[in-house]
Amino acid sequence: MTDRRRGTIIGDRIREARIRAGLTQRQVGALLGVTRQTIWCWETGRMAPNARHLAELSSRLGVSTESLPQDPAVRRHTAQRTAGDASLLSEPG
Repeated sequence: MTDRRRGTIIGDRIREARIRAGLTQRQVGALLGVTRQTIWCWETGRMAPNARHLAELSSRLGVSTESLPQDPAVRRHTAQRTAGDASLLSEPG
């Protein structure tokens, strides 16, 4: 599978989740601090979101990080970040 196709799979999943959430590209862009054009690029596979944006997308759109990325390196990074965030919540304060 080429990087271009992988980007399209991620983009399709982002688009589906955005539509299920009832949001426009402009609204999702505003939530993430990126432009509508950036969301369009992600959805069409012209660019792929970085790990931070994938984690935010999953949170804002109510989907798991595992359902969005196909790239194992991105999946590992988001899993490590999620585990780190969870450990912060479990530490006694």
